[in-house]
Amino acid sequence: MIVWELSLVVLGLAALTVAWINEARPELGLPRLHPADLLTLRGTVTRGQYLAWGLLLFSLKLNIDRAIVMLGFKASWTALHYLAPGYGVALGREPQAARMFWVLAVTALPFVWAGAALTLQRLRSAGLPLWLVAVFPIPVVNLLFFLVLAAIPERDRVHVDERPLGLARWIPEGPAGAALAAIGATAVMALLATVLSVAVFKHYGFGLFVGSPFCQGIGAALLYGFHRRRGFWECQGVAAASSAAVALGLLVLAFEGAFCIAMAAPIGIAMSALGAALGYTIQKGLWDRNTGPAAVAALWLGLPGVMGMERLEPPEPPLNAVTTAFDIAAPPEIVWRHVVAVSELPPPTEFIFRHGVAFPIRATIEGQGPGAIRRCVFSTGDFVEPIEVWDAPRELRFGVSAQPASMREWNPFGTVVAPHLEGYFRSTGGRFRLIPLGDNGTRVEGTTWYHHGLWPAGYWTLWADAILHRIHLRVLRHIAAVAEAEGLRPRPRAASL
Repeated sequence: MIVWELSLVVLGLAALTVAWINEARPELGLPRLHPADLLTLRGTVTRGQYLAWGLLLFSLKLNIDRAIVMLGFKASWTALHYLAPGYGVALGREPQAARMFWVLAVTALPFVWAGAALTLQRLRSAGLPLWLVAVFPIPVVNLLFFLVLAAIPERDRVHVDERPLGLARWIPEGPAGAALAAIGATAVMALLATVLSVAVFKHYGFGLFVGSPFCQGIGAALLYGFHRRRGFWECQGVAAASSAAVALGLLVLAFEGAFCIAMAAPIGIAMSALGAALGYTIQKGLWDRNTGPAAVAALWLGLPGVMGMERLEPPEPPLNAVTTAFDIAAPPEIVWRHVVAVSELPPPTEFIFRHGVAFPIRATIEGQGPGAIRRCVFSTGDFVEPIEVWDAPRELRFGVSAQPASMREWNPFGTVVAPHLEGYFRSTGGRFRLIPLGDNGTRVEGTTWYHHGLWPAGYWTLWADAILHRIHLRVLRHIAAVAEAEGLRPRPRAASL
């Protein structure tokens, strides 16, 4: 058991200890834990009770799941798995993994009920809309949401404190000045979080792509509404401007390239908008100038913990496969020759290849049969592909023993040397299958197996699959062009004696 997980157990025991002390010494004013709080959807709980129950239930759930997985399935389980249920588990390859998750899902039902009940009670005590309980199941966001609910005060304690705060000195009261202050502060914090995740932890995970933009959105809305309540679309506009400032900052600092920023934009914008919506809801129905900033601070202080938790035990990326089929008007015998060794491809016309993504140029073969070496030359270097299956003219399958960078980042302000360019996309093998069709035609199926180390895995797999399809199509269209041209040429006659 690693140190940070042991600390969760200690925190859970501490919550029980606090409850026991309060029963013995109620005059101390410590949070009192009532078992009925876990069952009812009515009533309220204080932020102290919510925090204590949260730590206790999470500690208990973690260790119950650990016991189930270790004793029943001979596998490991850490708190990291709660960020995404598919972490480190190949559901498609191991039926046992599917059974394990069914068992864990059933045992989680009491905790889901208790968590939802406590969150509803806490929303009610804070004067927030009860529909925000829908945030409870969203990975990473729910952890940050928990920190917010544990920081903001109860409704009966809400007041506007007119005493000057240090924060009030640098947030102007006017809408333009307040917007600039909110954009600048949250953009700087998001840039620092990016540097921490990428340069220090060297991990591209939920904390970076989900947690940071969510914190940025809610922080921008709350800081913008520090002096007075702002409208919903005003909060969204400030959050969007903060996101744009971060994108520009990453470009100017040559920390990332334009294409990667564009790929990360959809999930970042969505998470920022969700955070801004939550920030608007909080400042609309509740704003205490002393404790409101504490909610923002709790988010940014909790974010490095999420990033560090991911880095402590990095998950094993799932194995993905992409298959692209293309029909060629030439017999398999001709197509086979152009699959094994691909002649020089014309310069790319596709947008993604002209703006940094590595693209194939040609392929050569050294030897024949299993053990031969195929070299696929890309714009960034060579893939070295040892042949594993040579079944002419039906199937060519190969592994990958070396590969180049996945792209060259385009950035007008300098050369980008980002960790994800090396090692975060790993091709493990490929295959060409040739299927005879009528009229001397051939269907070619090109398949690539790969891992990537970016999370949420499902989101980045969509991008990786789309790019690999474009690569496959570039190769298959060229093979079709040269094979069909060869098939139309008359064969030379045998010389007569």
